[in-house]
Amino acid sequence: MVNIAQAMRRPAKHNSFTDLPESPQGLHLSLERTEWLPMSPPEAYKQLIISLSEIGAQVEKDKPFSPNRCVRILDQLLDYPTHFVNDLHSLTFHLPKHKESLARHAVHVTINALMMGRAMGFGRKTLLTLATAALFHELGMHAIPPSIREKQAALTPDELDVIRQHPDIASSLLLNCGMSWLDTAMIIQQEHERIDGSGYPRGLRGNTILLSASIIGLLDFYESLINSRPHRNRISAAEATMALIKQGKNLFPPAVIKHFLNLYSFYPVSSYVRLNNGAIAVVTGVNSLAPMKPVVKLVADAHWQPVTGAQTIDLTKISLLYIKEVLSENMVREKTGWDSAAGQSFMG
Repeated sequence: MVNIAQAMRRPAKHNSFTDLPESPQGLHLSLERTEWLPMSPPEAYKQLIISLSEIGAQVEKDKPFSPNRCVRILDQLLDYPTHFVNDLHSLTFHLPKHKESLARHAVHVTINALMMGRAMGFGRKTLLTLATAALFHELGMHAIPPSIREKQAALTPDELDVIRQHPDIASSLLLNCGMSWLDTAMIIQQEHERIDGSGYPRGLRGNTILLSASIIGLLDFYESLINSRPHRNRISAAEATMALIKQGKNLFPPAVIKHFLNLYSFYPVSSYVRLNNGAIAVVTGVNSLAPMKPVVKLVADAHWQPVTGAQTIDLTKISLLYIKEVLSENMVREKTGWDSAAGQSFMG
């Protein structure tokens, strides 16, 4: 098990970082374009998960690691058109939601960060730094004892204090790779800070928090809600969006919340809804020009009887049909057996 105090002061020579030379201007990539290989969205997703999981395993064993491959993949993703990242985002909603791993969570936050950064007009360098910070924002959690980070019950005050060290640990681990990681390390260190001063590790307030840190913090908050944790079940994307609207105004800059809501719609993919004809449906696509009229797949009729076949409806095509209310995922699952995580109805 990693000694937390040692992880925060480990000498730079511990980690392998040979082909990404230090640069005072930030991440400097020495990449051979002959290594650039076309990737499909599933392959890119898989490669990020594998590479990040390997780094996490090295941290848990207190062994050297190299972030090179992860940064190469992110740099390559920036060369793809916007729709490629959008396809990656859609993929995260349709993969089976088994036990959530740190790597999977971090990759999902990273994909969302790429979408947010592009929507906010970030340049390539800023976008790469944002994505890299998002990918490694949970790195310090691998240095936390599993008995604490995977605990099923509520954490004690002392255990919470240990958890709250993980931003500093991740920052230190990356700085050990060289000063070229300074910008990324600073973002990660502030990812859990909140504009009302309620965050950690330093209780920063307002605009003293880096914009990229607030973006990752919001996406981390949202992604944590729509996935299960040891001490609670996940909630639907729509419920998470409502929680963000209610709680987020005290936690994140208004501009960041606005960009998130503009990008993801009030009815995010995988939300459960009741239509005005009583039918139950799950949102499968968003119409950016008509956010209140997404694409839905019918799950059950007005009497909660499961619908056979995959009937998909674009609500922009049917003027008289609209969403009447958002339903909780637990209610739909209990009444119909439908599970959006598995993508099928278990009641046939």
